[in-house]
Amino acid sequence: MVPSLLVVAACEDKGLKVPDPEVRKSDVKLNLPALPAFDLPAANADGSRSIKEMRVKGRKLLDTEITVKGIVTWAYDCPTAVREPGMDDKTVQKIIDEDPTKCERAKFYLGDAADTPAEKSMWVVDVPRPFNKLEIERLPKEELKNPPPDRCDPKKDKGATCPVYKVGD
Repeated sequence: MVPSLLVVAACEDKGLKVPDPEVRKSDVKLNLPALPAFDLPAANADGSRSIKEMRVKGRKLLDTEITVKGIVTWAYDCPTAVREPGMDDKTVQKIIDEDPTKCERAKFYLGDAADTPAEKSMWVVDVPRPFNKLEIERLPKEELKNPPPDRCDPKKDKGATCPVYKVGD
């Protein structure tokens, strides 16, 4: 116990010199380019928002109802995702009909231009989707007539909520 007290006392000695700092202030002058303009495009005449505006001001617009206009730059297509080399359309549809969980939810990207890359596009999810074959067979008729907000009946002309979209729209 006595040796440890001596070590502590020696560390607290005020005669120890503090080492010089390794980092020193530099006299080098940096020649940086001017800041780029971060101007947003002018608002659309119809009150809709652009994709760039949504990417910049997105958080401020949470919990508000807005309209966004853009071009579909990518869309999820279940048959394409499920298809393997050598499969024909009939086989792919049979796989989807037997196990609808093989398909992901409908989703797509919107961009300000057709060539907008995915990282600068807006991801649209929770798109209403049509009932699958198993749901049509097993759900009560009442639910099929009055679908929940995330489902739709593409065969109905009146009141159909199934959005029709493809890349380039």
